[in-house]
Order: sequence, then structure tokens, then C-alpha cells
Amino acid sequence: MKTRSQLDATTHSAVILYTAMVMLPVMLVVLPFWWTSLDPALLNIVTPIFMWLPALAALIAVKAVIRPPSTARYLAITPPRPLSRLLGAAVIVLAGAVALVGLTLFVSQALGFTRIDIVEWSGYRAGDPALTGEQARSEVMRTLAMLPLFIAGYLLLTTGEELGWRGFLHTALAQLGFWRTAVFTAALWVAWHMPLLVTSVHLGDIPWHDAIATSANLFLVSFVISALRARSGSVWPAAFAHAMLNTIILFGFTAFRTPIGANDHAGFWGFTVVGWFAWLIAIAIATAPWWKRWKPNPGTQQNLTIEMEGNQ
Repeated sequence: MKTRSQLDATTHSAVILYTAMVMLPVMLVVLPFWWTSLDPALLNIVTPIFMWLPALAALIAVKAVIRPPSTARYLAITPPRPLSRLLGAAVIVLAGAVALVGLTLFVSQALGFTRIDIVEWSGYRAGDPALTGEQARSEVMRTLAMLPLFIAGYLLLTTGEELGWRGFLHTALAQLGFWRTAVFTAALWVAWHMPLLVTSVHLGDIPWHDAIATSANLFLVSFVISALRARSGSVWPAAFAHAMLNTIILFGFTAFRTPIGANDHAGFWGFTVVGWFAWLIAIAIATAPWWKRWKPNPGTQQNLTIEMEGNQ
């Protein structure tokens, strides 16, 4: 007899197939970078391509194994109804991203880990030391004006990831309950990034502490994205939040503060830990319904797996 803590055999097989299809290609592609002198810049070319690998794996797993009445519903492609809910979710995610950046920067400055710099723009200029403070300010303003386009561009990529992680995988694991689903998704999401992160360390592109901090960040961020997916019943708020992570949050953490020196481990870990606490606050807010033992409405995505089993 199947319990809430178990997956049915079909779903279990689909999850294993999906995991293999997302993990193996990444591991195989990075191997030549360990054994040959391939140009490390090639990693920057394959990374955007890999962002659509989860969507492809999800589609194969759904079509070949799950075979639900509606693939679109299973992958949570259908936007929330009414459409105003989707727009409202986008506004909340945008405001949350700005608030998280601001909270992290101000607390880190108060604790002495970094300093907000909107005069000389030393953080932004770290990428191009030849810039003057005024030139950097002009470029930052132009970048801010272009952020909607950058977000739209990243949304094309993050949608590919989220169709797999918060689309297929969330639906497949939904019968386990939100917390088990969120933990498993977060762990697998981090594992999927690890080959690229470790290879970047091996190539000297990033230090070890960057890879460790990034992995922890991804684990925490995943809970917020999973909560958006579960509460909306749609993958689109998750994809939008992922795009926010790759644009507004990353830009805010680099452009508006002084850069942390390569050997300033206290500053690096201090700033990083403050960011973790900010993400924990975001998790507490996003997952509030589950802390209150909230029960989803019958039409939400959490019950989709059960509904589909009844239709098969």
C-alpha cells in the first residue's frame, strides 16, 4: 500500500530517468576540461545550452513514462487564473528581490563586512578598472534602464530550467508533501550545478570558497522558488524568480558595494552569511502557509498528481 512518504513505481521510474538525463550530460561535457587544454571560455557557451536540458529531460520523462492526460498541466505550464495573480506574483518577486539586496547590503555595511559605494562605484568598476566613477555611474544607470530586457532574456533561459525542476520534478514529488519535495529538489538542483562549479575551480576561474558559497545559496534559493511554484500552481512565477536571481540580485550584490579582496575571507564569509540570513527570512515568508499547516485548494498543483492517477 502506497503512503504519503512513498512514490508510486511509475513516478519513481520517471524521477530516476529525469535525474540521469540531467546529470550525465553535464558530467560528460566537463570531463574534457580536466584532461585537455580546452579553452575555459567554452564553458560560458555550453552553460546557457544546459539551462534547457531540464526541460528536455522533463518532456521525455513525462511522455515516455508518466503519460498524463495533459503534459502542459503536469509541467505546470498553464499560468495561474486569473492572470492578475501572475502579474501580482511578478510584482511581489520583484519587490522581494530588491528588498533582499537592500537588506543584505545595509546589514553587511553595518557589521563592517562591506561598504555601499554609489559614489565611486568601485564594485562595478572592478570589472573594468579603466572606468572613472562618473563613467561607471552612467553605465550603471543605463544597465538599470535595460534591466527589463535583461530579465526577459534570462526568462527565456530560466524557463528551460524551471520546466524541469519546479515543473516536472515538483509535480512528480508533490505526493511526498511540500517540505520533502522542496528538500529533494534543492539538493538535486545543487548537485546539477556542482560539475560546472568544481570545473570552474579546477580551471582557476573561481576560488573554492566561491563554489561553496554558491552551492549554499542555490540550496536556500530553491526553497523560495519551490514555494512560489506550489502557491501559484504554475511554473511561471518560479521562472520569473529565477530570472530575478540572475539579474537584479547578482547585479545589486556587485554594483552597489565595494569589492571584497581575494584574501579578505572575513569580509567574504561575513557578507555571505548575512545573505544567507536574508534568504532564510525570504524562505520563512514564502513558506508561511506550510508553517500554519495550510491545506491546498483542490485545484492547485499540489493535488495534480493525485488527480492524474485517478484519470489514468
